[in-house]
Amino acid sequence: MRLYKEQGSRLTEVLEPIRFDDEVGNFHAYFRQNIAAILGLEGDPKTVLHHENIEGKEIDFLIVDSLDRVYFVEIKLGKNPENRREVINQIVDYWSRCRNYVSNLRELSNKARNAIEKGYVNPVIVTDDLLDDHRNILPNIKLGENNVKIRLIEVKRWKVDDKVYTSTNTINDQEPIAVPTRETRTKDELISMIDDPGLKSFAKQLDALLTRYRYVIRQRSKSRLAYTREHFTRLFVFVCTNPVWGDKVGDFIVTTEYSNIGVREDIWQDSNITWSGRKDDWGGKVYELSGKTEEERGRFLEFLEKVLIETDRYLAAAMD
Repeated sequence: MRLYKEQGSRLTEVLEPIRFDDEVGNFHAYFRQNIAAILGLEGDPKTVLHHENIEGKEIDFLIVDSLDRVYFVEIKLGKNPENRREVINQIVDYWSRCRNYVSNLRELSNKARNAIEKGYVNPVIVTDDLLDDHRNILPNIKLGENNVKIRLIEVKRWKVDDKVYTSTNTINDQEPIAVPTRETRTKDELISMIDDPGLKSFAKQLDALLTRYRYVIRQRSKSRLAYTREHFTRLFVFVCTNPVWGDKVGDFIVTTEYSNIGVREDIWQDSNITWSGRKDDWGGKVYELSGKTEEERGRFLEFLEKVLIETDRYLAAAMD
């Protein structure tokens, strides 16, 4: 971007931008003082970590805004030889390491940690000189299953009549990504949204069976019903609609929490519907019921009742 001085409606001279003296001391400090303005945040960030180590690599800034959206920021001076393809490789490397990194960090909010774990991270490069490599390469890069774009922000400063003015120019300007929020829906609302009449009938029978054995729904999302008992969070899950993390309508999930309570490990080997080999985002085993016949689903309910009886006995003995 160029800035001209104008006189009598004529552009009389090109103004030279004020250059930062050095990258870490000067440019980093300037960015830290003006994070909200440069990134276009609604307010001051909630968390700012400088030179944060991510799986053996050190990123310039990790930032969490007031909406728990996460940013990985790498800063480069235009005169730095790395301010070309190398800085793009750097930010891709940091982003690809983020899922292993989150388990070691205690300073972030739960929402921010979840965002990193799921790959909902906004990679940003900040420079004082936009180069051809940036223009030509960045628009073609999309990261992960969420197709995350690398955003680049050029920051230039000019001194005019003893006043300093700053401009920002952006490539891949977009609304920052965040973990999708899950609306709360009632059990009846979720079951009513199942399109397949056979699956809808099965969901009602499943709910009646679990209710009879004193299971309750403590966790409701916009797609799944999670059943539990006693102090547990979620033992069985049924997917009703609008999958979020790769679920399919009609999936029945035996959660890791159920697997860890100590009921016979071989009990699920007797199921007429075998484990699909898939796991949900929490690690629970998924049994696919959408492609099964009414008879197969009926036999599965009969088997599940035996599981519930066995679980009931185990929990009763554990509480004595």
